[in-house]
Amino acid sequence: QISELCGEGAVPQHIADQATDTGPTDGSSGAAANGGRASEDFENAVLHNSAQFYRWHSELEATRTSETEEKFRTHARALQGHLTACQELQAKVDETLEFFGTLKLQHHEVAAKTRQLHDGCQQLVAEKDALADFAGALRRKLAFFDELEAVGSRFHGSSAPSVDSEAFLTLLARLDDSLAFVAAHPQYADAAAYAGKFRALQQRALSAVRARVA
Repeated sequence: QISELCGEGAVPQHIADQATDTGPTDGSSGAAANGGRASEDFENAVLHNSAQFYRWHSELEATRTSETEEKFRTHARALQGHLTACQELQAKVDETLEFFGTLKLQHHEVAAKTRQLHDGCQQLVAEKDALADFAGALRRKLAFFDELEAVGSRFHGSSAPSVDSEAFLTLLARLDDSLAFVAAHPQYADAAAYAGKFRALQQRALSAVRARVA
């Protein structure tokens, strides 16, 4: 057992010196002279001086304890370094996640504004189509009033169609339609005046027919 203990740790210098000074000359001094093996000197010293053994044992335990504590401290420092790096990485990850959260919120805001703009554009298109339909309907209704000038110009001058021609019958049909429309919408401005003018043209056309028949 003493040999095993000697092989596990270094022998303190003062133990080796004291073993040489106080130990038997035929043991320790012979071992030092034959090879200087510290373990043999220590073994001889321990065998003959228990106080030195206990002192050596105390110093050995203190050394081992110090070495063990240093290993743990080194390991703790390494772990602390890893922990610091992980904390820094976690902070960067949190910052990145916060940035992505801000981007996501901005994306939702842009998407909402885009939908609002799209809905607004669709509403404008619908209103435009409604106005176009209204304008078309209004033009179709106003066309009956425009017939007064168009048909009246055909009955005057040398370009007036013959009573027995197809163009004359077409003009009479246009007069009838315009007169019926004006009579059906008396709320329109000047509807009564246009109705009188259409009747006058109609009477003129009928007079031409009667004159042709007679």
